[in-house]
Amino acid sequence: MVAATDCDYEAYKNLGLVCPCCHESVFLTAGHERYYNTTNKKTTVVSHFSHRPDKDKKEVERCKLRIAQITSADITKNENVSRNQRLKLFNRHLWSLLKLCYKLNNFDESSIFINKGFNLIAENNTQAQAIFRAFNDLLTTIFLGEIPRIHRESEHYLEELIEKSQNEQFVPTESLQSLLATWRQTIDKKMHVAIYNEVVDCLVQKKHLPILQNLITLSLYNFVCVTAICERERLSINKRITAYNSLHSQNVQINEAVIYEVFSNLVNVFASRNSKAMEAIAAFVRDDVLEIIAFTPWAEGFEKLSK
Repeated sequence: MVAATDCDYEAYKNLGLVCPCCHESVFLTAGHERYYNTTNKKTTVVSHFSHRPDKDKKEVERCKLRIAQITSADITKNENVSRNQRLKLFNRHLWSLLKLCYKLNNFDESSIFINKGFNLIAENNTQAQAIFRAFNDLLTTIFLGEIPRIHRESEHYLEELIEKSQNEQFVPTESLQSLLATWRQTIDKKMHVAIYNEVVDCLVQKKHLPILQNLITLSLYNFVCVTAICERERLSINKRITAYNSLHSQNVQINEAVIYEVFSNLVNVFASRNSKAMEAIAAFVRDDVLEIIAFTPWAEGFEKLSK
């Protein structure tokens, strides 16, 4: 395969280039600016290869790369087919796909930790489970109310996340830096935003709500650990990022008394209906859940499932 940007007129003649789809000869169209007199607008046309005009309709239809013949309706049709194929995969394998994200590597341990934490402050296991369910249900309800905003900000959010993933302050270890560098190199931004929004829509469906609640459980675990690290290290709230880095760069050993205090505060926030504190917890959990969705290597997962 040869890129048009790597060729000049002599090079493409000497190479005898043909279309990789229909194997007909192609010619080079140099990059240029196109003016529209009626609107006074200008667009940039990048260098590309074009097929030679062919009046035989069957020959034209035979090659999918004859861009001039692809209408907006064709593009929409192909996008819908691709989207429907992805939705089928989500319906069958959403949890397996999400577990490819590095942030879910320790999900089972996180779930056990959360259950133990609520047991610390409850009279018995039944009460602990009831408190945990009530807390998770509330965070789920708040997340569902954020869906329009999540969609509206999805493109900007991914841009910010890409920038964040290149900042060593947020990515403390070399192994994670390498993993996220690979993630940045392999994603197509436009497609990744589309998949991100599709997954968000899937998670709010009744069938997939247990998966959303699993993600919220993990994110609540992260919140508890970060808060506990802040307590242990006497870090101010604006140093929360330092605690989050500690969480993802080493095994966290936190005194049970500190864990008890954090879970007691969680229950007090819930019981007292402290809306400001609850909004802060919900915002942390929402952002953490969205990071899991965004950092999932979807293309890798689709490829594995197609084999």
